[in-house]
Amino acid sequence: MISLTGILSLPLLMAYSMMLHTRKIRSDGSNKETVVKMVLGWWVLCIAPVAITFQSTLMGYVCYMILFGIIFMTIQPLWRGRGREWELEILAISASIIVFSAMIAGFCGMKQSIMQPFSSAIQVLGCNTIYCSMLFFTFEGYIEERFR
Repeated sequence: MISLTGILSLPLLMAYSMMLHTRKIRSDGSNKETVVKMVLGWWVLCIAPVAITFQSTLMGYVCYMILFGIIFMTIQPLWRGRGREWELEILAISASIIVFSAMIAGFCGMKQSIMQPFSSAIQVLGCNTIYCSMLFFTFEGYIEERFR
């Protein structure tokens, strides 16, 4: 119960800490994404141990989605100005990074109890994102070839 109370009070405490300690970063205005990624990173660092301790699949899904958002926001600026929308490619790359990192962790002998809360989220969300992206890629190629 104590850790659940801590998790519930975490957003308020993190918001206060962010407002207090990130004034210099936020005052510039150009580093808004940096602050968001920093806060999301702290969320992952706070939620992941709770997910492992309680073997909570729900917390595993939350950690996956937050990590996915961080990777998406990090990769997205690299694709700006390339002539067309690249969100689908960025989604596929973000999911691939997480899935392949989990595979490497499994091959290196990470304990099953550590990976258990996150394995469902990685398998369901990560693999489905990759498969749907591949489906859309092939569909785009099919449409372009057919209507030339």
